[in-house]
Amino acid sequence: EDDSEEDEEANAAPPVRNGAAGSGSAGRAGAADSLMDLLGDISMPVEQPMQATPPKPNAPPPLTLTPAVTLDSNTFQAQWGALTETTTWTVPCSGNPTPQALVSALAAHNIKCMAFGTVGGQHKCYFYGQQPDGPVFLSELIVELASQSAKAT
Repeated sequence: EDDSEEDEEANAAPPVRNGAAGSGSAGRAGAADSLMDLLGDISMPVEQPMQATPPKPNAPPPLTLTPAVTLDSNTFQAQWGALTETTTWTVPCSGNPTPQALVSALAAHNIKCMAFGTVGGQHKCYFYGQQPDGPVFLSELIVELASQSAKAT
């Protein structure tokens, strides 16, 4: 057998499950044969079996959010305005998901939506969640329709 074929198999990206980041579909045959993640170029070939990824040593425990959290718009705005530390990331976003689809997908993980809408070629969504007996997390998600990218703060 050809050694380069074995090298390609050894260097293939691992399967992606539950929204975990992968290397995307670049270089893989048959983009139609891939399942695409809602927000990005995160894919898994259909012909590969789905396998759970073992936790990394020293990895933090998964984030668990409470379904009971509520927050009114005035409190959300006051807390958003008082933030002193934020992190922002941008990812490719294939298919331009609707705000309703984003809200539904995140609600399944106890992430609540404060507000959403489409303004000037952007879907904007404002989300919050809370760890049991822990801090409240606030997030702004902007999907740029023209560039098919999503930015979260």
